[in-house]
Amino acid sequence: MSTELTAAGYKNLREAIQARWLYVSIRNSSDAEIVRLEIAEDARCTWQDNGTPNPTVLEIALSADDVDLSGSLPLTIAGTKLFVGSTGGDSLSEDTFANATLASADPADTLTITHNIQVPEIT
Repeated sequence: MSTELTAAGYKNLREAIQARWLYVSIRNSSDAEIVRLEIAEDARCTWQDNGTPNPTVLEIALSADDVDLSGSLPLTIAGTKLFVGSTGGDSLSEDTFANATLASADPADTLTITHNIQVPEIT
């Protein structure tokens, strides 16, 4: 007989996502990777505590003058994908949004992306 996870089990799954899904890929409107960031090591990435179990939220704060982005301006960003590894692999979570463009190397040209992950509890 199968049973549903307990609240502690779901909490553990959300914590495991944050501990083991180590890279976020920033994607363009053609779904091509622009850059892959190591979440724990890149100051632009932050796991958010929104006070509720769902969704688990990763926030990515980008600026047009970021060294790894500035050579490709203007840059249209349309989504994110989470991965275990720094290259290749299957995406574990995908989030898309309306296209956003970083247009100039002006540090004031910024974009904050939220990647939402649902780990639903059945009630």
